[in-house]
Amino acid sequence: MSAWTCHEDWKAEFESVLPRITRFLVSVFRFVRCASTRADMIAEGVGLCWKWFVRARQQGKDPAEFVTTMARYAARAVRSGRTVCGQQKSKDVLSLTAKLKFGVSVVRFAPGAAPEQTARQAPATDDAHVYEEHVSDDTQTPVPEQAAFRVDWPRFTNTLTERDRSIAAFLALGHQATEAATAFQVTVPRISQIRKDWQRRWIEFHAGPLSEGTP
Repeated sequence: MSAWTCHEDWKAEFESVLPRITRFLVSVFRFVRCASTRADMIAEGVGLCWKWFVRARQQGKDPAEFVTTMARYAARAVRSGRTVCGQQKSKDVLSLTAKLKFGVSVVRFAPGAAPEQTARQAPATDDAHVYEEHVSDDTQTPVPEQAAFRVDWPRFTNTLTERDRSIAAFLALGHQATEAATAFQVTVPRISQIRKDWQRRWIEFHAGPLSEGTP
């Protein structure tokens, strides 16, 4: 019997016990709330069982005699972060291990998205969603700088008055100073003064108050 025929036979044998393995894994992971995470865990468990099934067959053992035990060990392995491709790092916030061990969850963050921020930061225009895309969608800036900005920007804008936050949002949409002056009933020089004040306050926000004589 050739090696390929032998492997084909193993595949058929594994498929015959697969329903038992799947039922066990579904039962073990039924309390995982996220459907996608639950499906991933079941798939990893099945993958580990197949890997161990082949190894057992290569060693001359009959895996059909300990299918439930194999599924149980696979479930434990998946819970501890083990996958078919290796062990996941618990310090990787995107890993399943971090989610299971530390309760880490990863969500998309955009300035103004937090409930406590939204009411105070929503721009006074009908283009709030466009504003959010302008300040959050960025494929050019390095990721660490993006992350720092998305944390700092909501905190900084909370130091502004409600009117200034609305002006900042209006300008962030790409409107010119003349358009902002008309929309908010101020002069163009006043808009320039406000922007310079924001620049000074943004620098102070990160580096502390500027010393006298600093340009």
